[in-house]
Amino acid sequence: MNHTQVEQLLTFAQGFVEAQPTLRALALCGSWARGNPRPDSDLDLLIVAENPQRWRRRQQWLRDLTFETAGFHYAQHRTATYGVVWSAHVELEPAAELELTFASPTWASTDPIDPGTHFIISDAFRVLVDKDGLLGRLLEVISHA
Repeated sequence: MNHTQVEQLLTFAQGFVEAQPTLRALALCGSWARGNPRPDSDLDLLIVAENPQRWRRRQQWLRDLTFETAGFHYAQHRTATYGVVWSAHVELEPAAELELTFASPTWASTDPIDPGTHFIISDAFRVLVDKDGLLGRLLEVISHA
């Protein structure tokens, strides 16, 4: 993926999260947030959802997303669980991978901050949507620690 394609996918993801009442926040993580992606790097997005498992149970929504507006087509996806979060690894055409990681609002708790959450925030994290200020508060607490 190139920078233009990433920006198109970020705009698409922001619109999607902003339009869904139960999705509360969106952040860019990993190599694209750090500014050192490789040509084959995936795009890592964290989505804070009121009920993350609801999105996992009904995965047809992934196939129904209009990736075409960002210049891509859905090819396939697989899911994985990482502790308290789950991810959809979505393969797109032309060749790109989007990792959508779903977390509950408690993931962003500041009392105490989970070590895994702290690592992700400290490594590379850019808030894109923050309807309740959860991610902003978390960033502030970590920056003052």
